[in-house]
Amino acid sequence: MARLRLQYDESRKDVQQIQRRLSELEERVEPGEVESDKDRLLLFQEKEQLVRELKSVCLKSRPSHEIAAIQLEIQRLEGDLCQAAEMAKRNISDRVRLHEEKQSLLHKLRDALNSMSSLEGRLKSLSASTLSMSSSSSLASLSSSQASSKVRGGDTSYSK
Repeated sequence: MARLRLQYDESRKDVQQIQRRLSELEERVEPGEVESDKDRLLLFQEKEQLVRELKSVCLKSRPSHEIAAIQLEIQRLEGDLCQAAEMAKRNISDRVRLHEEKQSLLHKLRDALNSMSSLEGRLKSLSASTLSMSSSSSLASLSSSQASSKVRGGDTSYSK
């Protein structure tokens, strides 16, 4: 029974550790991240639209300084778009990794809870049977002591 109790305590510690790790993982996910992603996506789309519009401008009838400024602006926007795409890939990669880690922890938590529940059931069953045996033993001891005192002539019952 002591070994079973140790296993149960160890299982309980495992559950607490996994719950703590899940909590830490949740803290690493920044609040408002979804809203921020929507804003970034909107900005990304606006820059793409602006690049398309700038590329569609007829450059032939423009002075050379305007053509140079438009081309410079196109290059700057395309650079911003490349940076934004790289950042989005990193963010997505980080989120996927966090999601996989969370799923793994949830699986471990489910297994640990099942183990703990099984051990708890076995402990209760063992405890109940030990209590039952103890009660039977106490009753048998009591009856035997009463029987032995009657044999010795120590019947203490009063019957008139």
